[in-house]
Amino acid sequence: MNKTTLFITLTTILLFFSCKKEIEDSKILEEELVKEYQFEPGAYYSIVLKPDNTLWACGYNNIGQLGDGTFINQKDLKKVADNVIKITTGYNSTGIIKNDSTFWICGSNYHGQFGNGTIISSN
Repeated sequence: MNKTTLFITLTTILLFFSCKKEIEDSKILEEELVKEYQFEPGAYYSIVLKPDNTLWACGYNNIGQLGDGTFINQKDLKKVADNVIKITTGYNSTGIIKNDSTFWICGSNYHGQFGNGTIISSN
C-alpha cells in the first residue's frame, strides 16, 4: 500500500467515525426532544404536550376536538390546558390526564366513546 492509498484509507476511516459520531449525537438530541415534547396527531388536527405540562392544539375543530371551548379551527398552536401529564387522540377526539389524576375528553362522542352514557360531543 503506497502513502496516497494509506492516506485515503485513513481519511475515509476518520470521516466514517466522525459521521457516525454526528449521527449518534443527533439521535441523542432527538431522543431528548422526544422525551420533552409529546406529539399526537388526530384527523386534521394535532396536540402537543410541552415539558412544562401545558397542552397546545391546532387544526380542524369542527367537533371541539381541540378542547379550547370553541368550534373554531386554529391555524396556530393555542394553549388549551395546564397540568397535563398524558395525552391521546382518536379520530376526532382528544383525551388527557392531568396531574391530579382526572381524565378529560373532548370532541366526537357520536358512538358513545366517552363512556359517559351519552352520544353528545363536547368541546
